[in-house]
Amino acid sequence: MPARTRALCLTRLAEALAAGGDDDTSTAITAARRELRNAGADGGDEDKFARHCEPRYVAAVEARRRQLLGDPASAKSIFEELLDDRPASASIDSGMWHAHLADCFLHHDPERAAGHGMSALRLAQETGSYRIIRATQPLAIALRPHGTLASVRAFVEAHRVAVTRQ
Repeated sequence: MPARTRALCLTRLAEALAAGGDDDTSTAITAARRELRNAGADGGDEDKFARHCEPRYVAAVEARRRQLLGDPASAKSIFEELLDDRPASASIDSGMWHAHLADCFLHHDPERAAGHGMSALRLAQETGSYRIIRATQPLAIALRPHGTLASVRAFVEAHRVAVTRQ
């Protein structure tokens, strides 16, 4: 298996372990970073499947891992840094990062959560990604009690429209 594909598998393992509450997932992230160093700059033709797995992608998985393990503050910092450094073109990864960042704001700033949710939905529309729409579904449900806020109402409605268009 090519090195970049191994790195991608390791990031998926780290996220899955974190989702299950295993806080010893940093080993998988460290191994993924090592595999990326071994992959070289382009990863070769045999590694096209995992071409999106690059250092920023691994950093985002690290942020998601932290979020899943109950550290939304450090996850928020990583996601914000990644999104500040985002290239001008839209990407599915950036949409997912906005969706996860929105979750980090959910309990203490529902308006910012809704704002990042809207950014995720815009990227979903630009990329045609239903995966991003699905990633924002728990956010749309969790924000419903905050429906008195205009930004939250707008996001929940935009999510409803996005789901029904698919």
